[in-house]
Amino acid sequence: DLRRLPEITRDCPSQAVRMERHLAAAALVEAGHDVLLTDATAVFLKDFLPRLVGAPAELDVLLQRDDWPRTGLGTAVNAGFVFLRGSAGAGRSQLVLRLVDDAVRRGLIEFYLRWNNIPDQYGYSHEIAHTALDVGGGTSELANETTVGSLRPKRCAEGRGRCLRVGLLPHAEFPRHGDWRALAPTALVYHLTNNNADGCPLARRRAAA
Repeated sequence: DLRRLPEITRDCPSQAVRMERHLAAAALVEAGHDVLLTDATAVFLKDFLPRLVGAPAELDVLLQRDDWPRTGLGTAVNAGFVFLRGSAGAGRSQLVLRLVDDAVRRGLIEFYLRWNNIPDQYGYSHEIAHTALDVGGGTSELANETTVGSLRPKRCAEGRGRCLRVGLLPHAEFPRHGDWRALAPTALVYHLTNNNADGCPLARRRAAA
């Protein structure tokens, strides 16, 4: 019962916050809203909302690629940049809610198995990979297209055959790793990890200070 989340994570308040933000996003989806959930460390460089809102109407979820944890899909997904579509009707939003719910549950399991500080990323990555995201031959973290696939079989509306449709965003526009000097001309968001500090102007200024 995810209503017990604060109790389950009472000794790990940072993990509770990480998971509760996804439950808050799910509540907005249930109310019929499209939701963009991002880390506070995601810096918006250009107006990328048309890129998300203008994605094919069939897509229910859009995710940023990442390199960890490794799965059979060829890319992990980053839980700190997630677009959830709730405006497409109750039937489709219920599929989105089920994914978020299962990602939170799986993330909590992974947290206690591994004592890792990013349980939401583990949850999303493993749920996406283990529910057979069919992208027609796999993909990679560095792919520069919106890779579209269906999650099945448990991500399908009962009796209707309609499965959750997921898009993995292009690396060049929504990068998580790489040389910022090469990525800057195409990136819409700065959301790189610390190991890319050499290419980050802000990091260079801090180092000089």
